Amino acid sequence: MRTDGCKEDRAAATSPRRKPRAASCHWAFRYGLLLWFLSFGRERAMRSKQIALANLKSDGSVLDVGGGTGTLALAAKRDVGFEGRVSGIDASPEMIARACKKAARANLEITFDTAAIEAMPFPDTTLDVVVSSAMLHHLPDETRRKGLQEVRRLLKLGGRMLAINFGGGESERRHGIGHHPNHAHFSIQQVIPEMSEAGLCDISSGKVGVLDLWFVRSSAPLKPAKFALAHVCDWSGGDARRHFGKKALADRFLSWRPLRTG
Repeated sequence: MRTDGCKEDRAAATSPRRKPRAASCHWAFRYGLLLWFLSFGRERAMRSKQIALANLKSDGSVLDVGGGTGTLALAAKRDVGFEGRVSGIDASPEMIARACKKAARANLEITFDTAAIEAMPFPDTTLDVVVSSAMLHHLPDETRRKGLQEVRRLLKLGGRMLAINFGGGESERRHGIGHHPNHAHFSIQQVIPEMSEAGLCDISSGKVGVLDLWFVRSSAPLKPAKFALAHVCDWSGGDARRHFGKKALADRFLSWRPLRTG
């Protein structure tokens, strides 16, 4: 098991505005209990659904973005096994410290880093799958768009992103957590056009089957952008017409790849 896979932001650790470390660590510990309570004890079922939707490969490289205390990253590592590589990032050093402890107790080799989605410390085209669970609603719109562009940068050709969050209209939500002020304003369907703008393709969406959670899946093109056929991606009508120039050709392109939902 690796012992050097967890990194904290040293500058953040010495910030004078930082919460006392003990209080922050206690919050990181309580975070898992809070998730269990808010999910009505169904967090394990929720993680199982997420891993199934991610369709991970045994030799793949996986990144959990905004993964908190690492629960999803641990589940991903168990799924990909010894040959697969799993990393996790979170903007909170306390969450990362807690994730490191959980991985060490489970004897799982996972690399955790303190980092934000809009500036992820990984080389281009190195990841097979990026997952994000109940995190995107915390981000301002512009930060979320930059984060999706970063995801596109990191994915290999044909690599995939799975984003899970609260979805559907507020009136459709059946559980109290979906009406919480932190969640009620956001629907995961908002990221569909943002993924397309970032260059992610083959976008699909549907219900997770746990609480009021929905998923959106997308992928990087199978060919480099300068060689790829334009119809690999699901573009909006305006994007297609600007690219092709001629309305008739653009409309024919749009008829080839409708966005899939459900």
